[in-house]
Amino acid sequence: MLARGGSAMTKPFQKFDPAKAPQVPSHMEDFFNSVRSRKPAKCNEDEAFIEAATLVMAVASLKEKRQVRWDAEKEDVV
Repeated sequence: MLARGGSAMTKPFQKFDPAKAPQVPSHMEDFFNSVRSRKPAKCNEDEAFIEAATLVMAVASLKEKRQVRWDAEKEDVV
């Protein structure tokens, strides 16, 4: 069978099994655990800022249909 682009479809060589995945708390559980224990969360503020800025840049790029850049001095998308 051929895929839409004309290439042959192949079966996945590996499947995700949630039962075999390491059991880690969700972001919300991690946040509550850090509040209760007064210990830092696994994803600190700096990492969260970088991830949020990346998401904002992706949305801006999609909406504006152009490549966007990060201005570190202004901390803004340009």
